[in-house]
Amino acid sequence: MGNFYCDHGPGYHAFFHGYENQQHPPPGLHQMAALFSYRGKYLDLSNCGSESRKTSTGATWEEGRLSQTSHAIVWRDTSAAFLFLSREIRDFMAEWQQHCYPAGASDQGSLPYDKELLKPQNRLLRYILEQPYSRDMACAILGLQKQHKLRCAALEERLVELILAAMERTEVEMGQTLDGQSSDEALPSTLSLWQHLSTQLIFFVLFQFASFPVIVTNLYIKISDVKLFKGRDFLMWILLQFISGSIQKNPLSDFLPVLRLYDVLYPEKEPLPVPDMTKPVATAQMSATCIWIHILKKAQGENQTLPRPLPSTLKNQYDYLQSMVQPSSSQIPLQVNDHCYRVALLCNAYSTNQEHFSRPMAALVEAIHGSTTGTPTANLSPTTPLSVQCLDSLTVHTKMSLIHNIVTHIMKVAQSKSNQNLAPALIETYARLLVYMEIESLGIKGFISQLLPAVYKSQAWGILHTLLEMFCYRLHHIQPHYRVQLLTHLHSLATNTHTSSAQLHLCVEMTSLRLITGFNSVDVQTQLSRVTGETKSLVSTESEELNRALVLTIARAIHVGVLALQKVSKHLPTPTVPHQFLKRVPPTADLLQPVRQNHTFTSTPTLYFPFPCNLARVNPN
Repeated sequence: MGNFYCDHGPGYHAFFHGYENQQHPPPGLHQMAALFSYRGKYLDLSNCGSESRKTSTGATWEEGRLSQTSHAIVWRDTSAAFLFLSREIRDFMAEWQQHCYPAGASDQGSLPYDKELLKPQNRLLRYILEQPYSRDMACAILGLQKQHKLRCAALEERLVELILAAMERTEVEMGQTLDGQSSDEALPSTLSLWQHLSTQLIFFVLFQFASFPVIVTNLYIKISDVKLFKGRDFLMWILLQFISGSIQKNPLSDFLPVLRLYDVLYPEKEPLPVPDMTKPVATAQMSATCIWIHILKKAQGENQTLPRPLPSTLKNQYDYLQSMVQPSSSQIPLQVNDHCYRVALLCNAYSTNQEHFSRPMAALVEAIHGSTTGTPTANLSPTTPLSVQCLDSLTVHTKMSLIHNIVTHIMKVAQSKSNQNLAPALIETYARLLVYMEIESLGIKGFISQLLPAVYKSQAWGILHTLLEMFCYRLHHIQPHYRVQLLTHLHSLATNTHTSSAQLHLCVEMTSLRLITGFNSVDVQTQLSRVTGETKSLVSTESEELNRALVLTIARAIHVGVLALQKVSKHLPTPTVPHQFLKRVPPTADLLQPVRQNHTFTSTPTLYFPFPCNLARVNPN
C-alpha cells in the first residue's frame, strides 16, 4: 500500500529490458506510460495507506484480509485503479491505431514522447509484481501470453530483486526486536510476502516466462556479495515449493544450480540442530534438507551422482528425516495437530518418493476423512479441519496431492448415491485449500469445471447443496473471473427440472445473488466484458430478482466508471467525454436485451439509471 512512486514518473507501460533493441515496442507501451503518468492527479494516493488499511468493522488489514468487505475497501485505490487504467489504455490503443494510420501510411519512426518515459521502468514493474493478484497485469504490460513461451529477462531480474529485498527485510526483523533482543521469527507481513513471492515464482517459471536455473544463478551471485543469512530458510522454502512439484518432469541439470546456494547460505562448520517441531517455522528451517532429498532422489532415478556430498551443516537434519522413515518408525502412528509439524515435514521431504510419502499423506487424509474402519456416520466424522498454519506449512506438491484426494473422495461418494454425509473437517479443509492460487488448476478451476458437473450428473443434491453453501459462506477470496464462470454454470443448472427440491433451488439462487452483488465496479467492466457473444449465459431465465440485481450492478458500474473517467479527462491533453466510456463497458444493450424482453422497471429507478441502461431499456439498437 502507500504512495505509488517511480523515479521517472509513474509511467504505466514503458520500455523494459529486452525491448530496447527492438525497432517497435509492444503495442500500447508509450501510450500507457503517458496516461498512467496522470494517475497521481486524480487518485489521492497519499491517503491510501492510512484510510484503506481499516475495514468497516475496525479490523486491520492483516485481521480482515480474507473478508470480502475489507478486500473491496483496501484495493479500491490500488488494484481497481490498475484494472481501470489497463482497460482504458487498451481501448485507447485500438482507437489510436484505427484513426491515426490512414490506408497506405507507414508506421515507422519514433513517437514524440518524453525521453524519461522511454527509459526502463524497472521500479514500476517491481512494484506491480510485489502486489497481490498482479500476475495477470504483469503479463499484460510485458506482452506475455500463456500460449507463447516467451522468456522475459526483465521479469527474472525483478523477481531476483524482490527476493533479495525480502531477505534484507527478514534480516532486519529477525536481527533485533523492540526490546533489543534477538528474534528467530519474522513478522506476519514478511511471511505473507514470502508466500506471495513463492506464488509468483511458481507461476512465471511454470509458464516459461522465467528460467529457474537463471534465477537461482543470479541469486547466488547477488547473495555472494551481500551475505544475507537470516532469510536463508525462507529462500530455500520458496525454492522447495517449485522443486518438489516440478523435479519429476524436468531434467536434473535444471536443479543443480541450487546446490551452489548451500556454499553461501550455510557456511557453518558445525551441523545445524533439528528445529522445534511445535513451531510452524520448523518446516522452513528444514527446507534446505528437503531440497537435498528431492535432488538426491532425482539423481538416483537417472542413475547419476551428485557433484558434491551432503553439506556437513545439514547432517543432523538429514539423519532425523531418514530416521522417521525407517521400518522401525513406521509402527509409530502419526498424528496431525496444530502443535506438531512432523507430518507436514515428512510430506514435504518425500512427496516425490511414494514409498515414504504414503504414510504421512494417509495421516493427513485420516485427520479430515475420519477412520476408514467401521460404519461412516455423522457422529464419527471429524469436525476439526486442518488449520491454516498446517496448510501453509505444506509444499505446493503436497497441497495438490491433498486436494486431489479430497475431490476424488467427494466424487466417489456422489457416484455411490449412499447418502453418506461428508465430514465437516473435509469440507472446511477443502474450502481453505481453494484459496491458494498456486494450486488453482486442481483447486477452484477443478471445483467449477469438474467437481460441480460430476456431482450434478450423479444427482447428489445433498452434496451439491453443501458445495454451494461452502462457496457462499467460506470462499470470499476467489478472483472475479472464476465467479463469472460459476454464475454461468448456476444459471444453466437452474433451468433444469432435475429436482423438485425448493431448498436446493433457493440455495442456487442465493449463490447466484451473492456472486452478482459481490462484483465491484471494476469487476463488471473487466470481467463481464470477456463474455461478449455469450451474454445470455449471464442472464437468468428463471429468476426476475437475479436479473434485476444484475441490471442494478451494471448501472452502478457505469455510474462509477463515468465519474472516474470525468476526473481523468480533466488532466488529459484530449478530454474524454463520458459517452466514449460506454463503448468500453460490457455490451450493455446485448446483455440487457434478454432482461428487457421479460422484465420492466418502473419509471422511478430508471430516472437514476446511467445513460446506457436507460437506452438499452428503451431502444436496444
